[in-house]
Amino acid sequence: MNAALRESPYVAAREDSVRRRMAVAAREPVHLPELLRWFRHEWAQECPAKLHEAGTEPDSALGSPRMAGAFRAYLVGSPMATDHDDRLDVTRAGATRRYPIHAALSVMAHKWPLSARYLFAIAWAGAEWCDVALAWHMLPEIGHRFTQDSLHHLWSIWARDAGGLPNAVL
Repeated sequence: MNAALRESPYVAAREDSVRRRMAVAAREPVHLPELLRWFRHEWAQECPAKLHEAGTEPDSALGSPRMAGAFRAYLVGSPMATDHDDRLDVTRAGATRRYPIHAALSVMAHKWPLSARYLFAIAWAGAEWCDVALAWHMLPEIGHRFTQDSLHHLWSIWARDAGGLPNAVL
């Protein structure tokens, strides 16, 4: 009986699934400083370094400097955008998010909008959660716990999306 179970077609898939989940659990940040370090790094990876290029905006009456293409895509593009190109491939298999941390925040905002807005404020405050917590009139202990729990939840959404697993119900 055991030999038959070992040779079943699902054993390899199950072992692969367990191996992937263990790898994710091994790299998951646990404490607030680790979560903040991860969040700061991922946010910085998505923000374009160059904001403007030579010239002025075509529709600007005031002569505003022309936004760089990557920065324009960052500002007006969808956080759920992928690197998929219909001209090259008709399936979306293997497509990855262009802005994975923004996509995770967007997913989070559907069910937990307050947490998503709070983390967005932390990102733009340079990951200084104490300042944001004070601005939101939170006691330091509550701010610490809310920040840690929100970041942990964001990480789980981000990791699930990065692993190619569905994150529709998180």
